Amino acid sequence: MHNQLREVYQINVLERNIKPNMMHFLVNDLQCTLFRTLHGLSENIEIDEEEIYRCLEQLSNEKNILLRFKTINDLFRQICEKVHEKNCGTSDEQKEAIREYIMKNYSCSDLGLRKIADDFEYSSAYFSKLFKDLFQENFAVYLEKIRIEQVCMLLDGEDTMEKIAVKTGYNSVYVMRNAFKRVKGLTPNEYRKVHTTKKEKK
Repeated sequence: MHNQLREVYQINVLERNIKPNMMHFLVNDLQCTLFRTLHGLSENIEIDEEEIYRCLEQLSNEKNILLRFKTINDLFRQICEKVHEKNCGTSDEQKEAIREYIMKNYSCSDLGLRKIADDFEYSSAYFSKLFKDLFQENFAVYLEKIRIEQVCMLLDGEDTMEKIAVKTGYNSVYVMRNAFKRVKGLTPNEYRKVHTTKKEKK
């Protein structure tokens, strides 16, 4: 629903530049749809309907059409997140799904909070809070730890630093080196030498 509203805005407002009176009709229709959506929600969905109704009543007096559209879009997002959260099942299932996603995609250099939130159909702000509740740390810290663990495993092999950086989602050896030193307290080369020495002694 949120993606559809974003498309409506993109096509009608940004591309077609529709007239204010047409935008007014569009926003009124969306507001009616939001009322019907709230009315049809299952009682099992925990959502503050009174607060949303109060917000919609205040919105009816708002003259700025684009502000009304944005607010309605935000309200739809809140509802969708609650429904999606209910459909996802327990926190353990959510945590496992997110963990598996990260383990599958950590090597993608463009993996970030916005991308994973979009893929799970959450807003960035909501997903950030959800992630911290589930993992007790923020997404960036968790992702960095996963990547560094993978770097450590690859350092036991014979891959070059350039190959290891690519395989673990870093844009450059320099970025990987700084992250590795921040987490491990020594550079990847130093780590490799220490572990190579330990292997030789065995």
